[in-house]
Amino acid sequence: MKLKHQIIALGLVGIISSAVVGGIGLLQTWQLSERLEQSEFTSVALKHSQEADMMHDAIRGDVLLLAHGAGTQQTAQIAEASSGLDAHSKNFMELIQQLESLPLNAEIKNMLQNVKPQVQEYIAAGRKAQTVISQDPSAANSAITAFQEAFGKLETQMALLSDALAKNVDSAHEVSREKVASSKAYVSIAWVLSTLLLIAGALVLAKELSLPLAHAVEISNALAQGRLYTAIQPAGSDETVQLLKSMDAMQKSFGTTVRSVKHSAEAVATASAEIAQGNNDLSARTEQQASALQETAASMEELGATVKQNADSARQANQLAMNASTVAAQGGEVVGEVVQTMKGINEASRK
Repeated sequence: MKLKHQIIALGLVGIISSAVVGGIGLLQTWQLSERLEQSEFTSVALKHSQEADMMHDAIRGDVLLLAHGAGTQQTAQIAEASSGLDAHSKNFMELIQQLESLPLNAEIKNMLQNVKPQVQEYIAAGRKAQTVISQDPSAANSAITAFQEAFGKLETQMALLSDALAKNVDSAHEVSREKVASSKAYVSIAWVLSTLLLIAGALVLAKELSLPLAHAVEISNALAQGRLYTAIQPAGSDETVQLLKSMDAMQKSFGTTVRSVKHSAEAVATASAEIAQGNNDLSARTEQQASALQETAASMEELGATVKQNADSARQANQLAMNASTVAAQGGEVVGEVVQTMKGINEASRK
């Protein structure tokens, strides 16, 4: 694989790791948000339950205030109690309806289904007590007694509902805390794993780069020191493999060149040895010729002396020859004179 592709792959691993960590964090955040929303709904339900419980007590207070006003003939108190009863009854039912609209668990839903009719009965008992007290104050005690029975019955159910909602809130909070802890754990584990993955990828990439480059440096040092037979093992990325193959080819080329130069040097050495031997032979022959020349020179000196002596003798012989020639010439002249004389005699004899 090319170095560029390895770096891109490492970058993609980092991006994917970050995406995985972000995805896990987002998923955990979404789940935690759901838990917190459920916990919020449960808290709101508990709040509505407590407010409904307050309306439960407020209606009781309105009925008792109404009975007291009727007994003491206080019109303003009766009006205030009646108005309060209407408002509190309305709020009570609205709170029950709001509780029903919340996404609560099945247990709470069932308890609300059981509580709602009792709330309606309780409100009806309150209004009945209001009617009875308004029409016949002397019958207030019997109306309040019936109302108190409805109050006690509903109070038990409201207490159970409040306890269930409180437990549900505590449970939701505990689940939320556990979800927060698990989210932290998941995100931390994912972050650690992605970090380890990136570190491993970086180490692998560094190894892919450093080992072949160190091998290339080792080969370069070997070439610089004249060691041309180092084993080259191309490895790593495509670029480093190509580099090492090129260095292998260069080493082989250097080896071939060095072997050729060595062969040429050996041939030159052989020729030089032969030339040296020839020079030695020539030197010996030259010495022999020099001795012969010395002997020849001595002979030439002797010959020169002989030639000189012969030349002297030749000159003397030449001188003698010249003298003899002169004498011969003179003798020729004499003979010529004799011949003339003989001719003259001969002619004279003919006459």
